[in-house]
Amino acid sequence: MAPAEGAAAETEEDTEELELEEAQAQAEALLDAEAREPARWMRGRRFVLGGNGRIHAACAASAARFRPPAWRTPGRWPALSRGANSQEVPKISDLLKEGQEILVQIAKEPIGKKGARITSHIALPGRFLVYMPTVNHTGVSRKIASDEERQRLKRIVMSERDNGHGGFIVRTAAQSASEEELRADIRFLKGLWNDIKTRAEASKPPALIYHDLNVVERVLRDQVTSDFSVIWVDTEPEYERILRFFNRFQPGLVKRVKLYTKETPLFEQFGLKEEMDKALKSKSG
Repeated sequence: MAPAEGAAAETEEDTEELELEEAQAQAEALLDAEAREPARWMRGRRFVLGGNGRIHAACAASAARFRPPAWRTPGRWPALSRGANSQEVPKISDLLKEGQEILVQIAKEPIGKKGARITSHIALPGRFLVYMPTVNHTGVSRKIASDEERQRLKRIVMSERDNGHGGFIVRTAAQSASEEELRADIRFLKGLWNDIKTRAEASKPPALIYHDLNVVERVLRDQVTSDFSVIWVDTEPEYERILRFFNRFQPGLVKRVKLYTKETPLFEQFGLKEEMDKALKSKSG
């Protein structure tokens, strides 16, 4: 990857992380308003299904941040609720019992002796949106200044919400995005969440249910549309991974994925290496 491309990728990733923080902060603020707690969640990368073992007193401070998944199966997931006094922070032992199963998002990886920070406030980033399946809220990134554009984006997203369930934060990248692009992103995110739910229901804890998309999958999510006639892949393992990805989220594109097997390197075959060399030479000159 060229230095300029690397910097651009880092900038895009930083922007996505900040917007995901904003989404999780809004989810936290909405769900914990009655306790008047600050929103603190950072970017989540993994979803883990855990069977709760011993409950330690040190966990009590974070007990109030747990909520039951809105989609939980009765009897399987713990029903988490507060006491009659909304200001009262319940004991962790009142909320979670040994042997209960909980689905959580890793909000922050462990550092040194500090354990991982986890949350049940789910936030899934897409190309234009962040999907929050456990809250009923739709917001628009503060970086989109035009009131007219903010209303347009919000109207499109609101029309796709199922009976008011689930929330969205419209990312900065959605500015000027077409209605079809936004609806495609919503379909992708809802499909992803359904896949996570299905995996969680079928898994035995402890289990890793989902991990963030890798670089190739993010390119497929953000750049590949029905306008592409063919997608060439020059390694068999990546070819199989891409097929699995499209089968899950964009089945209409599966037949367009082709395995490249010629001896000539893929970039040379399609003239990409020459174009890249020209671009780098013009920048250095």
